[in-house]
Amino acid sequence: MRYFFPFVIAASLIAQTSQTPNQPASKPEVKPEDKCSIEGTVVNATSGEPLKKVHLSLTPVGDQNGVPYGTVTEDGGHFLFDDVDPGRYTLHGTRNGFVSQSYSSQGNTRRTTTLTLANGQKMKELTFKLTPQGVITGHVTDQDGEPLSNVELQRMAFRYIRGKKELQMMDMASTNDLGEFRIYGISPGKYILTARYRSNDVWMPVKERAVGSAKAVQAMEQGYLPTYYPNAPNPESASQIEITAGATIHGIDMTLQRTRTVRVKGHVNLASLGVQRNNVMLQMMPRGVRFSYMPVATARISDANGSFEMRGIPPGAYVLTGFLTNDGMRYSARVPVDVGNSNIEGVEVSFTPPGEIKGDLVVEENGDLGSATVHVNLQPKVDQSIMGNVGSSVGDDLSFKIANVGQDAYEFYVSGLPEGFYLKSIRIGDEDVTESGADFTQGVPAGEMTVTINSKGAQIEGNVQNAKGENAAGATVTLIPDEKHRSITWLYKTASTDQNGHFAIKGVRPGEYKIYAWEEVEYGAYRDPDFVKPHESAGVDISAKASGHDTIQLAVIPAEDTASQKTQQ
Repeated sequence: MRYFFPFVIAASLIAQTSQTPNQPASKPEVKPEDKCSIEGTVVNATSGEPLKKVHLSLTPVGDQNGVPYGTVTEDGGHFLFDDVDPGRYTLHGTRNGFVSQSYSSQGNTRRTTTLTLANGQKMKELTFKLTPQGVITGHVTDQDGEPLSNVELQRMAFRYIRGKKELQMMDMASTNDLGEFRIYGISPGKYILTARYRSNDVWMPVKERAVGSAKAVQAMEQGYLPTYYPNAPNPESASQIEITAGATIHGIDMTLQRTRTVRVKGHVNLASLGVQRNNVMLQMMPRGVRFSYMPVATARISDANGSFEMRGIPPGAYVLTGFLTNDGMRYSARVPVDVGNSNIEGVEVSFTPPGEIKGDLVVEENGDLGSATVHVNLQPKVDQSIMGNVGSSVGDDLSFKIANVGQDAYEFYVSGLPEGFYLKSIRIGDEDVTESGADFTQGVPAGEMTVTINSKGAQIEGNVQNAKGENAAGATVTLIPDEKHRSITWLYKTASTDQNGHFAIKGVRPGEYKIYAWEEVEYGAYRDPDFVKPHESAGVDISAKASGHDTIQLAVIPAEDTASQKTQQ
């Protein structure tokens, strides 16, 4: 059995209202002689063998209403996309036994080469190198060597999140009745594996103690400690498992140690909410981790009084969180819980009703939104946000309403803007929160939000070359704001070079930036000042002006330079 994310991840999806979005405008008709095609072959990246039955999708870049083209490779790995409109595209391939990946001229699973089609262009002899999947297999046993079923394995990797390297869950698997597990579809890289016992049964060894002339029975509940491969108590002590293309790593065996566990009992005040108890879900999360981790324990309300009980919780620091949906509204609760060696009773869980923000979109310079469907989004700043991202589409009258806003600190971003537009400002009432974000931990304010966008964003384009003076296809170009604005996520912009080494970044907010080109860079690494600092001399200063159009030449930072940094970290 294979899993991907717990139910709480669904709560972090952007909520959209039932408002009618802007109606799409019809696209100009493309003349028959301007239609394009892409023809090529998909091969095994390690053996060069042609691959049939590969599902391919060709997706327009920068066109949110664009419909992808699709095809499947034939014998000999051959494929053809015909009758394609001119434009910029990404090509993606999937096949059983291989990594799901985007086309890269180098065959790299972490790089994407954008394909640019000019009017009437017939692109031929394109070779898409699809990487064979990596696989990890092993067993999980208890300290007596007995196999353990229902153990959940999480494959995690260090990734950049808000400019810092943190462990992020990639996917999950579960052991069968023989204690066996198999994780597949893995891209080349280094990973940390953790095992957590998830059975609802609690192992209870019986101890006898004398009470007068009789004997009484005392039960001590025990469970199993979360373990990091090979048998470490925390990620810092774990060994990383390195996966190469097509490798199957056998013998990743782990032993779980028994530990004293406790029960946590408490009460949820359902009467004040007027909801059914079956709608309430509670879970216990380790304190300080993201919600991509699986909970240590979950519980439902057990009676009409709102009582609940969680079992099998090892000692540690936790956050008890609650989720409740009623009449389209999402309620939340968060209670810190410190677990020692004794059962805990009397935990009171109070749900906080969500807030609502109404607002209007202001479009400057007589900008035409055309077919764009604009969304205004709130993204929590805290690692353990309960409600997750929330947002709303903008209606035809340029108004929006964001529901289910939790008591968190947020930063804002606007998605779906037409090409060339940029976010100018955001105000809540009289307060400018464009750069600072907003703190709603004490409640959502009553003031309306005004989001101002401008159609005269700057444009930066150019070419990237390697040390030999050759065009660098599939390079990543990053636009980084000046130092005082580097905490603002939406000011960072990225682009990948096409098959000709060309890139274009549009809709840049006027201001001071520095632009870099990387042969290979991990997503988000460019937000880490310590990562960027050794490459300062390779960047080019850009002073973006309203409606400005800069054309520049960039030298790519070689992959070996960033690889050595990765090793040092």
